Amino acid sequence: MAHALTGALPLPSMTGASADLSRLQLNRDEPPPALRRALARTVLLFVVAAFVIGGAVFALRARAEAKIADIEGKMKTLAAMKRTLRGLVDQCEQCGSAECPILASLESSR
Repeated sequence: MAHALTGALPLPSMTGASADLSRLQLNRDEPPPALRRALARTVLLFVVAAFVIGGAVFALRARAEAKIADIEGKMKTLAAMKRTLRGLVDQCEQCGSAECPILASLESSR
């Protein structure tokens, strides 16, 4: 059976009131419902994937930021320790007494 449109399916046979084909409207600009559903599922999967990947990136970035803050805190602590030790070394060089300020500092911290 030849059809006027290439690839078109034959219309089902209808009788009576349902045979009124004037109500049948074809919109060539709009995809069929099955294709619309498939496209919607695909878009939804991409959105979910982007959200999951974005969330993982956000979590990874947050962990890296926390690690940077931890390192900066340790650097501040080390800098304070360095200043204290530098001061003790300077006192040690300046005094010629038998009492060492470094050893005195260590004794007082116990």
